[in-house]
Amino acid sequence: MRSNSRLASRAPRRLAALTLALVLAPASLTAARAPLAPLPVWPSPPDPARIRYVGQLTGPRDFATGLWKRLGDFAAGSGSHGDLAKPTAIAVSSDGHRVFVLDGVRLAVLRFDLAAKRVTTIPLAALPNGPTVPFGLALDADEALYVTDQAGHCVVVVSGGRVARQIGREQLTRPVGCAVDAVRRLLYVVDSPSGRESQHRVAVFDLGGRFMRWMGGRGSEPGRFNYPTYIAVTPAGEVYVVDTLNWRVQVFAADGSFVRAFGRHSDARGDFDRPKGVAFDRFGNVYIADSSWDRVLVFSRWGRPLLDFAGRGTWPGGLQEPTAVATGPDDRIYVADTNGHRVNIYQLVNTTAADTVSAGGGGR
Repeated sequence: MRSNSRLASRAPRRLAALTLALVLAPASLTAARAPLAPLPVWPSPPDPARIRYVGQLTGPRDFATGLWKRLGDFAAGSGSHGDLAKPTAIAVSSDGHRVFVLDGVRLAVLRFDLAAKRVTTIPLAALPNGPTVPFGLALDADEALYVTDQAGHCVVVVSGGRVARQIGREQLTRPVGCAVDAVRRLLYVVDSPSGRESQHRVAVFDLGGRFMRWMGGRGSEPGRFNYPTYIAVTPAGEVYVVDTLNWRVQVFAADGSFVRAFGRHSDARGDFDRPKGVAFDRFGNVYIADSSWDRVLVFSRWGRPLLDFAGRGTWPGGLQEPTAVATGPDDRIYVADTNGHRVNIYQLVNTTAADTVSAGGGGR
C-alpha cells in the first residue's frame, strides 16, 4: 500500500514535469507546423481586395515570442489576467503607434504601444474620482484620455496617471460615446438614456470643460436622435453621430447645423440593424460597425455603400458583437470585437483617393 501510495503521489508531479517539458521543448519537437492559411480579404477573389485582416490585440502576450509566449499560454490557458474582457471603445494616437482600448469589465484602459511592443494597463478603478461605469473613450493632442462615466454622469479626463478634471456633471445624464475635435478644441459627448428618459442628444464642451451647446433631441426628423451611441469628428470638423435606433448616421457641420443622413433599417447589404462605432479613413470613407450583423459597413463620404467585411464567428477576422471602430494614419482599421474579447485589426489595401472620388455622391 505504501509503495502504491508513493507512486500515486508521484504521478501528478511526473505529469506536470512532462507537460512543462513539452512547453519548454522546441516547437518542432511538440508538433509539426501546419501550413499557414491565407489571411481573409474582402471582397473575395476575383475582385481586387480592399480590406485584409492582419491581426488582433488581446493583451500583453500579443508581443511575447518563443519561450515566453508558450509559457504564458500554458500558465494562463485560453486567457490571461491581463487580457481584454469586454472592449467597448478605441482611440489611436495621431502617429498610429499607440492604440488605447477601454475595457468596461476590467475597468481599465490598455495602452498598446505597437512600436515598443509593450502593453501598459491604466487601472481606472484605482484612480481617485475615476470612472466606475466607463463606456466611451477619446484622446486629445496630448494623449490625455477622455472617458465617459455612465454612473458618474460625466466625462473623466485622465492625464499623467491621475484624474485631471471631470466634465459635464451638471449637464449629462448617461454619457456613452465621445469624440475630441483637437483642431477646434471641442469635446462631443453623446447623452443617451437607459430607459424612457428624454435625453437623446449630444453635448458640446470646450476641452477645459465649459459647456457650449446641445445638439439634437428625441425624434426621427433630420437632426434628432433615437438612442444615439457612438460619435466621431473628421479633420474638417464634420461630426458623425450614429443614431442607432433610427438606423442611420447623421452628419453635422462644425457649427452644429444638420448636413445629411444616410442608412436605413433592413437586412440587405449596406443597411443597418444595430449600428454602433464610426470612423473614417484618410480618403474620407466611413466605417460603421453593426453589432447585429457582426460586420463593418463601408460608405463613401456621401453615404453611398461601398463594401462590408468580417462576419459572425471566432475565426481570424470574424466578429462577435462589434462596437467601436477606429482608424490610424497607416490605413489600419481597429474594431472592438466586444464578445470576442479582442480588437481585430484590418488593413485598407489597393485603394487610392481616385477610388473614393469614383464612388461618387448621391443616392443608393
